[in-house]
Amino acid sequence: MLEEWKLARLYKAQYRVVGNHSAVKICHWTKEAIRGHAPCYKQTFYGIKTAQCLEMSPAITCNQRCLHCWRDITIFSKGWNAPVDEPKNCLLDSKATKKSIKSCLKQH
Repeated sequence: MLEEWKLARLYKAQYRVVGNHSAVKICHWTKEAIRGHAPCYKQTFYGIKTAQCLEMSPAITCNQRCLHCWRDITIFSKGWNAPVDEPKNCLLDSKATKKSIKSCLKQH
């Protein structure tokens, strides 16, 4: 499990933790599309509807620390010593979490 300070940092950065090690975040372009503004390049070039995009990480404490990563790399972890979620549950729970976040965005 993630330590309390890591959970708080993720929540403040608008991530929502899913299961034991995954996270969902609504990106800037998805928020813009929901508000009726410009879509992201994925919609323009590939036809992927921006409002349907799922920005998620199956391993929020990834140990690679890539410079271009959208994750908060300060919560880096060398290893994972907690239960591992089933991949299908990660995806289903991530989709449900995204849906609840988007419903909150539409209300504001």
